Amino acid sequence: MIKHIVLWRLLATDAVARSKAIEEVETAFSGLDALVSEIVTLDIVRNVVHNDSNWDIGLVSEFRDERDFAGYLANADHKKAGAVVSALAAERASIDYEFSASS
Repeated sequence: MIKHIVLWRLLATDAVARSKAIEEVETAFSGLDALVSEIVTLDIVRNVVHNDSNWDIGLVSEFRDERDFAGYLANADHKKAGAVVSALAAERASIDYEFSASS
């Protein structure tokens, strides 16, 4: 299994604009797991402790293998959601790693 974790620090700096941007990202990724068959799980998570060192929003998703992950990355619906968050993000960090489904 592959776990894909992405964190974004948003361009919005005030709480109201940040919250609106987070809602836009949540909407963009909402239902993506139903549209992209390669996704095993997908969660969008908000940071709840607001300090300068934390990221604003994250995506945590799982795939059966690297081939399914590659299919997700190439998928047009994923690219459309990614374009939404790219327009709202100042920074992005990610990690992809293998894990056992029984872990």
